[in-house]
Amino acid sequence: MAIFNKSEKEYKSPGAAGTVKAEGPAQGASARRTGGNAASESTTISEGAILNGRIDVKCELLIDGEVNAEIHSTGTVKIGQTGSVTGDIYASMLIVSGNFNGNADCEKIELIAGGKVEGKLTSITLTIDSHSSFEGQSIRKGQGPKPAAPPRPAAAPPAPSAEKAN
Repeated sequence: MAIFNKSEKEYKSPGAAGTVKAEGPAQGASARRTGGNAASESTTISEGAILNGRIDVKCELLIDGEVNAEIHSTGTVKIGQTGSVTGDIYASMLIVSGNFNGNADCEKIELIAGGKVEGKLTSITLTIDSHSSFEGQSIRKGQGPKPAAPPRPAAAPPAPSAEKAN
């Protein structure tokens, strides 16, 4: 299955193979514009599409297909129910209702009903719905490792006995 732009013509990347870059709606993806600013634009990877490599976007990214890539987004990355991502994700926000296997470094991460995550999640806020699953490690941003507890003083030697010598 191909990826289409607004005019639904098949997109062939002029860049290096395996790399998709987008500012606003990406060529090579289904895009919709709902308003006059970049914050309301999105790029969609449709069900049936398979992408490998690296993805850089400056808008919302909706994934309903299969992605094996490192993803960088200044916006929100949403993995839909039919979406599957293997790789690392660096974004402002990650919402998972499909499958994600890899590492994510985001300000906010949400696993919603049906979402399955395996990997390491680094975020300020992590929300896990009761109908989702998470196996891996979670690290809260802004908190370094816990300081070691101060060492306990050595046990004092027993006090001399109060018996008097005769």
